[in-house]
Amino acid sequence: MERDKTVVTEKKNCGKSGIAVEHYLHGMMSFMGGFLGAYSIASRMGLFASAQTGNMIHIVECVYERNGKALLLRIGFAVVFASALVISYFLKNKRGCDLRGSCMIVDAAAIVIMSLIPVSAEPLISIYPLAFAASFQWGTFSGTGGYNSSTIFSTNNFRQFIWGVTEFICSRSNEAKKRGIYYGTTLLMFLSGAWLGFAVVDWLGVQGGLLGLIPLGVSGMILKVRKKTEVLESCGFRI
Repeated sequence: MERDKTVVTEKKNCGKSGIAVEHYLHGMMSFMGGFLGAYSIASRMGLFASAQTGNMIHIVECVYERNGKALLLRIGFAVVFASALVISYFLKNKRGCDLRGSCMIVDAAAIVIMSLIPVSAEPLISIYPLAFAASFQWGTFSGTGGYNSSTIFSTNNFRQFIWGVTEFICSRSNEAKKRGIYYGTTLLMFLSGAWLGFAVVDWLGVQGGLLGLIPLGVSGMILKVRKKTEVLESCGFRI
């Protein structure tokens, strides 16, 4: 009887541990999303590698102004971003692949490639690697614990944070409190990563982006822990 109680307790603790590790992983990838975005902006004339809304507006602007060269560059930007979404969707949903580790490799490759591209190169083309990486990350990490949360954008996270805080003030709902904390923490991690992205470019120039491999390595270690908890959960050790 005592042994049964112990097993139940271990299962509950494992489930809680797995959820916690999943949140930590999401937070670190949000940190990387902020880092990559700021690295792109700081090193390539204010261009944000994740900004497809702005890019599509610029496509219309190029058409209106009949600027063929800029139009091709903008379309190329959109194609690169879209291709990563297509690849991640196919591998994740059609092949059932776990893309989390692959996503980190793609992020690392984009950082290295970006650090090797001269500052004098065409800025928009220069951020193509980061655009691909950001899009691939978007298709891989999209939230945890039932919360839909991007790790490369902040608009929805900001909205959900404000709504969660507002609802908690009005109703004292525990669920609203949890939602506010979740999205608030995600925002904090994203902005912390952005701060580091601006700082490394200020300190070391475009090569400073290589320092982003350090938090990416931390993400890899968290993923390794998470995979171990997933193995235990698959054996029935879960809530």
